[in-house]
Amino acid sequence: MIETTSRIPIGYKVRRRFPSEIEEIVSNVRQIFGISNGYFPIIKVFEILQDLGKIDLRILPDSSLSSLGETTLAKHGQLYIACIKLKNSVYEGACEGNGFHRFTCCHELGHAIMHLSEMKLERSTSHRENRNWLVDSEWQANQFASKLLMPKSMIFEDHSAKDIVNMFGVSYKAANIRIKDITKHGGLKKRQNPHGGFDVF
Repeated sequence: MIETTSRIPIGYKVRRRFPSEIEEIVSNVRQIFGISNGYFPIIKVFEILQDLGKIDLRILPDSSLSSLGETTLAKHGQLYIACIKLKNSVYEGACEGNGFHRFTCCHELGHAIMHLSEMKLERSTSHRENRNWLVDSEWQANQFASKLLMPKSMIFEDHSAKDIVNMFGVSYKAANIRIKDITKHGGLKKRQNPHGGFDVF
């Protein structure tokens, strides 16, 4: 996920989406796939979407892609679907549970879900100069990946970055940024005990 205070937008201009909207989108994704526990099985989800003809997943030699992954349009019959291209090392890493590569895969899924219709449009970068993050495709995809992998509802005050890494299969960098982001926007929840009220120790 991009820290907005230290960088400028690097994506293309897309429809404005607030963090709360992206939170709702990822909640729906988890619900559709029946994933109520913490760990999001991104490779399994890719396989399901591929089998359903919803995406065209292509695993390519590392030398053939300049980035870790990219999402474009592909013709599927009379329709266009998202073509998700991943470096082989990224795909293999995600299969092995590497947090950084799992984040990359979820980032590309975010493009496929949120930006498919906008890939047909002329791509603009006019938002970069004034740092309009809400319309930046890369910022939105990073938000999607972070929220999908680490649901706010499952993170509590007593969770450390290590806890989050172990629970959700993410990197320490992603875990620390997620904690910082949640703390900045409302704060972490206290864990409710089974007898009512909240744990305070």
